[in-house]
Amino acid sequence: MPARAGNHKDPPPLFEQIQINIGRNEIMAPLPKRKISRGRRDRRRSHLAIGKVHLVTCPQCHHKHLPHHVCPYCGYYAGREVIQVEEKEK
Repeated sequence: MPARAGNHKDPPPLFEQIQINIGRNEIMAPLPKRKISRGRRDRRRSHLAIGKVHLVTCPQCHHKHLPHHVCPYCGYYAGREVIQVEEKEK
């Protein structure tokens, strides 16, 4: 079959189609139906609050450290030496 002369046009590329549709407001992002109140928003975020770090006193050196962790100052955990800590120069 011979090609038609002058009547055939290639469709525009996809990028140009998207720009045309955005200009006509045919493509919109989804939006919430109602405003979320401050109370509902804050209740949803209530567990995101940062709390205080709980520290315990080491029975060996009496420095504060995280519970259930080796003391970074003396290297003791549960009454026994787990790691050897180097002496820091002052």
